[in-house]
Amino acid sequence: MSALDRRLGRISLDHWTDDNLAAAMARLVDQGAAPASRARALAAARGFSRWAPRARHHDTDPTIDFENPKTRQGLPVAFTRAELERIVVAASNPDPRYRITNPTRDVAIIAVLAGAGLRASELCGLTVGAVVRDDQLRLRVHGKGKKVRVVPVAPSIVTAIDAYLTTRTGLTSTSAVFVRNAGQPLTPRDLTRLVPRWLEHAHVPPREGEAAHAFRHTYAIGQIDNGTAVHELQDLLGHAFLNTTAIYLRASADGLGHTAQAAPIAGLLPP
Repeated sequence: MSALDRRLGRISLDHWTDDNLAAAMARLVDQGAAPASRARALAAARGFSRWAPRARHHDTDPTIDFENPKTRQGLPVAFTRAELERIVVAASNPDPRYRITNPTRDVAIIAVLAGAGLRASELCGLTVGAVVRDDQLRLRVHGKGKKVRVVPVAPSIVTAIDAYLTTRTGLTSTSAVFVRNAGQPLTPRDLTRLVPRWLEHAHVPPREGEAAHAFRHTYAIGQIDNGTAVHELQDLLGHAFLNTTAIYLRASADGLGHTAQAAPIAGLLPP
């Protein structure tokens, strides 16, 4: 039994209190979870809290006084090309002041985030075997709902990945592409710590929401600027609904991306 299993084994309905739920929601804020993510977590808690009294497992609903997190209705904000260039330069240069210690890995992460539009969880779940190198370079991505999609990538993206993988040993097709310095697979929580370091070093203002998501916005707006049809972008991003993707049409029309071609990261990577 793992340490997590043992901790979960000690949780009972006595712990299902408004104080504990408030602490859990506050922790999501501390971890940088977007309002929409926190709203989904609260909705799940509410669903359980309403079922438990009906099933006579609990007496009260501790979520009754909780307010929904306010979600932003604005357009997605990408990095400009100049900002993206500064971020790559910052990540390429180790600096103890910003705790940037693994530049080859960090540049590869930025390449995949901005050059393939992956979500943080998808990047962390990427395996060595998912980097396909036959007639067309592409990534095989496991997205939400266990759906698999294929994302074509520029050669410089794979070059950045390979430059990092050559620093590792004992790799198999199932090995995680991105790992911590100690060797464990990278997690989305790790990215919430890494991204602000790059932005601070690059003097780039942080965007609201999940730390790594602005790279995905940059990719998406770049694709639209380059003429990708919205239904094609839907497939590339792994969106379930077309209206989720369509917001990038508005962002591109408003000039929020300042990108001139798809996958703008490709021309900014070190040779």
